[in-house]
Amino acid sequence: MNISLNILELFDEYFLILILIQSLVLWMLDYKYFKRENMCRAARQCKSISLISTIVAVVLYITRMILL
Repeated sequence: MNISLNILELFDEYFLILILIQSLVLWMLDYKYFKRENMCRAARQCKSISLISTIVAVVLYITRMILL
């Protein structure tokens, strides 16, 4: 139990901000680049990865806030 709580301590505000910045870069810059280069599949994957990573980060952050 103690090990899992130590791992949850890693998902703090800085981690959440880092993931949000990374997701915004993926969503805005990389998506537009892939779309401009007619790489539609990569553009869709870019959006999906951005959305999923944001959701996972928020869930981990909320879990950390509840448990700790």
